[in-house]
Amino acid sequence: MAALAVLVTHVAFQTGATQQGLGGAVAARLDAGVAIFFVLSGYLLTAPHVKAARQARPSPGARRYFWHRCLRILPAYWLACLAAAYLIPENRSASTATLLRTLGLIQIYHRGDLLQGFTQTWSLATEGLFYLLLPLLAGALVSSMRRGRLGSAIAVVGSMLALNMVFIAVAQDSTLLDRSLTGFWLPSFTSWFAAGMALAVVRQGDHPRLRRLRSWLDAAATAPLACWTIAAGTFLVAATPLAGPRGFEAVPTAGEAIAKNLLYLVVAASLTVPLAFGQNRPTPFVRWLGSRPWRFLGEISYGVFLWHLIVLAGVMRLLHVQLFGRHFIPVLLLTINGSVLVSTVSLFLIERPALLLRERWPSRRAQPQPAVSADGGQEATAASAAAMHNWTQPHAPA
Repeated sequence: MAALAVLVTHVAFQTGATQQGLGGAVAARLDAGVAIFFVLSGYLLTAPHVKAARQARPSPGARRYFWHRCLRILPAYWLACLAAAYLIPENRSASTATLLRTLGLIQIYHRGDLLQGFTQTWSLATEGLFYLLLPLLAGALVSSMRRGRLGSAIAVVGSMLALNMVFIAVAQDSTLLDRSLTGFWLPSFTSWFAAGMALAVVRQGDHPRLRRLRSWLDAAATAPLACWTIAAGTFLVAATPLAGPRGFEAVPTAGEAIAKNLLYLVVAASLTVPLAFGQNRPTPFVRWLGSRPWRFLGEISYGVFLWHLIVLAGVMRLLHVQLFGRHFIPVLLLTINGSVLVSTVSLFLIERPALLLRERWPSRRAQPQPAVSADGGQEATAASAAAMHNWTQPHAPA
């Protein structure tokens, strides 16, 4: 669902639909799908560490974690990157250095390195840095929890939130920083990851205060309509000028950027709570998301994220639609169908074969098996609900 939201907002922008009334405002704010990705990443990747601390056993090994991350992210990413570079005419003049930086997930640190048809992967580059820092951040949380210092764990999460707000305020008003780049950097989004990490701490933590908070969230999860209402109401507020301009027609103020960031955080967290909590009484919605069709859509969602702009470029050429030339509905339907098709091919030919290598290395010593696989990052969408529904079994790549 998060991947579909990102797809819709990009189709709406390129066809000019984002500038058309209330529907355009809603379509423009569907980039909140990125916030959902980031909250889920923080939650799913932190949960095994917190659970290990609660059970007084070692945390998942960093070497194994990085190996799994690379296998899940890079093979399909590299293929899609090369396809964007050679299939989209605007990219044929891109330098070798630009291509190499994009392949290395560092394209957001150099102006002009976002390839056409591949611009959405700025968020994957942002997550890449979070992946690198996760063992340190999770280690700080786990160390605090092993010592029973809940305040220290709160300080870790709180510092990530504070960093996010301060960085946005400074970057938006700074003449020294390049706002066309800083808006993609990790400090602009640490609060979203922090929200997911906080949910993992509450879900798996054993402190008395956490148990009380968990019981409240469990009750909220068994009434998901309340969570959805909060998410929907907050999303509609984000669709107003309070969260800044819809597109690139103007630069948002620091206040608008902070408001948008916090509103998206509430939306993403509200949607995650019914999936992460209430495990003793799973709702029909959670069981539905755990069904085979939804799990399959969850598996291909990473491919949809990677390929949809390439497919969109082909659809617009096929229909002879110019940039901002409208025809939103036909372009959307063809882009969805084309993205699902290409993503299914990617899943069976690239992603699943790559994941077969997960246990090949490192193999020097047995590593503790996390209750939730560390394979739930940018691609964690609908299938994540099923993964979170059953904590006792390792799941297929989310």
